[in-house]
Amino acid sequence: MKLEFLICGSLNDSFLSQIAFFRKCLDFLGGDYQQARLVASLGDHQTNELPSEWAPYFDRIEVCFAHEPGAPNPYHEAQHERRFELIDDSADVSVLVDADVAILAPMDELIGQVMTTQAVAGVIAHYHFPWDAGSGDAVKDWSYFYRRLLGRSFTPEYSYTLKRPQTGAEAPFYINYGVFAGSPKQLRAFDTRERSLRPLVRAEVGDVWCYQVGLALTCSSLDLPTLALPMRYNFPNDPLADQLYPDDLEQIVFMHYLRTKLFSRSEIFASAEAFDAFLSMQLEGSNERFQAHVRAVTNGKYPFPRVSN
Repeated sequence: MKLEFLICGSLNDSFLSQIAFFRKCLDFLGGDYQQARLVASLGDHQTNELPSEWAPYFDRIEVCFAHEPGAPNPYHEAQHERRFELIDDSADVSVLVDADVAILAPMDELIGQVMTTQAVAGVIAHYHFPWDAGSGDAVKDWSYFYRRLLGRSFTPEYSYTLKRPQTGAEAPFYINYGVFAGSPKQLRAFDTRERSLRPLVRAEVGDVWCYQVGLALTCSSLDLPTLALPMRYNFPNDPLADQLYPDDLEQIVFMHYLRTKLFSRSEIFASAEAFDAFLSMQLEGSNERFQAHVRAVTNGKYPFPRVSN
């Protein structure tokens, strides 16, 4: 099985350490995952060179600098777009992941589904996106975008995954961008359409939400086959998710450690001090499962010691 994972980020200790840890997670799983291609699309840099202290840990990570050194890069857009350009057409499945995502278990079931259906796949977002001009009604908001930007009517299919009380289907295939999987062919088609649609979406919802909202509208406009995945394929370290999805908690495939109340996602792999502090914490639920996985992958030792020249 030919797998690839593509991550974008900035050239700093936070992103580099997270990407390097993802490589260690793949190697820990062995087999096709150990052989999987991992790509780092980097931006916001002044030089096309990895810091010397991180270079030893990127020997099996393909690095691409997504813009010229020092060039303006509004919204960190260059590295986001470059990820799609770096997709390998010969891959069986391509997965775009956020830097603050770790793979904890094989995703063999997902691979089979994507290859069979040629669908793009992800976990439905936690909540409705904030929008200054919004009505407060998710169905009305989506109906507005479908009518205004796509010229078609909207039929809700999915419920937001952490919204309580649940009010039934309110959303299209509107996923959290932390994990977005598909065949290279479908992801390339998606990318072409999304870039043309993005300025229109940005004009409505602004810089932060245009990518995630644009993903939903792009998939609909192309009539792409879509696959809404169980929470285990993009499980947040959130106590509410622990409560609502206990079965998925026990079989997490992708852990999205995006909540920062208990620890900083940007620091835990960037230094030995932060790493040791993280492993010494008394945690529960998804945080504890993530901590246990980190300990297993690293044998409890900081995995990126600085090498003296």
